[in-house]
Amino acid sequence: MALYTVEDVLLVLAVALIAALVQGYSGFGFGIVASSLLAFTDLPMVQVAATITAATGAITICLLWLSHAETRANWRQGLLVLAGVALGQPVGYAFIHVWGDAPVFRVALGVVLIAFGLAGAAERIGHRRLPPAVGVGAGAMGGFLSGAFVTGGPPIVAYLYAQEADPRRMKATVQFVFLTSVGFRLLWITVAGDWGPGTLWLALLSLPVVLPAVVWGHHLSRKGSSAAFRRTVYLLIGLTGGGVLAKGVWTWAH
Repeated sequence: MALYTVEDVLLVLAVALIAALVQGYSGFGFGIVASSLLAFTDLPMVQVAATITAATGAITICLLWLSHAETRANWRQGLLVLAGVALGQPVGYAFIHVWGDAPVFRVALGVVLIAFGLAGAAERIGHRRLPPAVGVGAGAMGGFLSGAFVTGGPPIVAYLYAQEADPRRMKATVQFVFLTSVGFRLLWITVAGDWGPGTLWLALLSLPVVLPAVVWGHHLSRKGSSAAFRRTVYLLIGLTGGGVLAKGVWTWAH
């Protein structure tokens, strides 16, 4: 734990708690919320991203168990998206190592996510059956963003949630895709040698904080209508886009 002070650990745990609530409710968001908030600190982001990825694995298993008990995963749709993730994620991880965390890419991604979130919240994006090629493309885009920025959820969620009139029925499928994607990213972290001192220790320390938050968030998501859930998810996409945009502007300015 040489890299982290007690204050650092408490900060990471507080951010992880907020991100876990978002993930539990919407089915996605732990990585993008945690990385966006922690980007404003002086913590080593490569090691922090590794910690977030490791914690995401445990959170996803928990949420998969909770959601799968209520509705079965759509394996066909999940595997379709994963085909794209397998193509996009290694490219994204190589991209971030070669080009670094370039602000221009963060700004562009943030603007796109905000626009997409606002359009969805205004119900311009709703339930519609999309062709399989769109699923592979969403997986590839999500895989690239996951590998590069730990923010791959929105394209995958938008595609899968559009396949059901009640998007909550797709939460198990989303978690199946995310769990496999996390496994891919852990492999790239290991191959690149990006595990740092205290990385896994901090991820394990976060579990007593994040797992109850995931359960609570999932319980809250079952309240209310499917339309309200869909609008909330798209608003979260827009808000996370704001976080990504703010990080890009912050990095550019400094």
